Amino acid sequence: MRGAGGDIKYTYTLVNAIAASLPSGAVAALQNRPNVVRVEADLEVHAIDAELGSVWGVDRVDAEVVHNTQAPKLAGAGVKVAVIDSGIDLTHPDLIIASSANFSKGKSADDKYGHGTIAGLDDGNGVVGVAPGASLYAVRVLGNSGSGTWSDVIAGIEWASGLKGGTQVDVINKSLGGGDVQAVHDAVNAADERGVVVVAAAGKDSGGPVIYPAAYTSVIAVSATNNADDLASFSSVGSEVEIAAPGRNIYSTYKDGAYATMSGTSMASPHVSGVAALVIASGIADGNGNGRINDEVRARLRITADDLGTVGKDDLFGYGLMDAENAVLGTTGGNNLGRVNTSPSVTIDTPGDGSTFDSGSSVSFTESVSDSEDGELTSTISWRSSIDGSIGTGANVLKILGDGAHTITASVTDGGGKTGSGSISITVGDAPVNSIFASVEMELSGEKGRDLIIPVFVTDANGAVAGASVSISLYLNDDLHATGGTSSTGSDGQIRWRLRNAPSGTWFVSVDSVESGSL
Repeated sequence: MRGAGGDIKYTYTLVNAIAASLPSGAVAALQNRPNVVRVEADLEVHAIDAELGSVWGVDRVDAEVVHNTQAPKLAGAGVKVAVIDSGIDLTHPDLIIASSANFSKGKSADDKYGHGTIAGLDDGNGVVGVAPGASLYAVRVLGNSGSGTWSDVIAGIEWASGLKGGTQVDVINKSLGGGDVQAVHDAVNAADERGVVVVAAAGKDSGGPVIYPAAYTSVIAVSATNNADDLASFSSVGSEVEIAAPGRNIYSTYKDGAYATMSGTSMASPHVSGVAALVIASGIADGNGNGRINDEVRARLRITADDLGTVGKDDLFGYGLMDAENAVLGTTGGNNLGRVNTSPSVTIDTPGDGSTFDSGSSVSFTESVSDSEDGELTSTISWRSSIDGSIGTGANVLKILGDGAHTITASVTDGGGKTGSGSISITVGDAPVNSIFASVEMELSGEKGRDLIIPVFVTDANGAVAGASVSISLYLNDDLHATGGTSSTGSDGQIRWRLRNAPSGTWFVSVDSVESGSL
């Protein structure tokens, strides 16, 4: 990058990218370099406008019911929430900031633009946040006018992912957006992979499309409602919307120690981030369901939402209106999926009589899945078997290699984090006759002599056998000269040994052993 005349702004760790200013003629040259995947413009990003305008949002998502069941004033305690935005008023009397970072052109992470927050203190003054006990991390990426660049946003996400001296948080809230940039997509995906719940405002385009980063699948996109539980007139909509939350006339903390009533999906998104913090603090999400806490939090928010649109998921409200009481306490106040979630059912069928197969044959298993609640399945069928063979997630064709009795199992997870599975038993006949081919070649290698190349091929009735463990011995003029050790065949069923500076004579290769699940 420096060789192209670039002035480097960030060298990221979270994503394999560099942000830099470049001379106009350098872009095309960089794009043609083999180790450069792409060069993207650092687009401008903006806060999703919050119009200044009834404290009702916290009550509507039933957060106060959760507060009353927690230790006084500590709802959400122990959970780290990063607000990646225009900063936070660092000296506001109703907020306690655990830490801050500034990636904007401003002098600090102090908010000079004015956006609401998630965790107003439960101190009898001002406003109470959805998660008053959560630890707030102010990550400023936008300037005083509410604008910035994606390169600064990526740096903020990286910091909130525990890199570059930052803090690994549990939840990231972003009430900002802009155009689609792959590096941003990579960054939110990487944060998601690190276990962070990523929440973003859907946008304020009055029925227009969901903006980025909310439109990325690794992000919870939030639309806005009014106090009549209707979609707010300004809210963006689309298939990417996952949840809805109050966003019209929301009373919140503001800059310069003040409070203000504001509207926007930028007000709705913090409600969801706050409820996510409450769910994490409750211990309901423990990583023992889908394997990642943030996946379980996301599933919990979906399954306990109050349905406002069509049954199930729709483009306006997603899975429904955020409900903290349902999500944390498991109560049935909602009209969507407040009932107990049951596991989906899975059945497996096989061709023919479905019981006996020849070893070495490829069998296509078929499955049928049903989910009594909403039919929403969040994972593909995961296949596994007691047979030694290759079988991967989403694959239903198994190459049967081992003989004897075996069990084939398929499992799937629904939108509430429940996993169901089904299995069948099959019998596999005798293994087929297998083949091993070895050949010897001599290769000239200059003044140092000749190298001896020994390719060994392992096949069975279905072709090349990968991963077979093979050992050989090398004889020169009928005397044992050396052993080649043990190596494994590649995907083409081949191993190549090389004996450097081999002396002249008559060579004989003995394949001493071959071990594989198919042999």
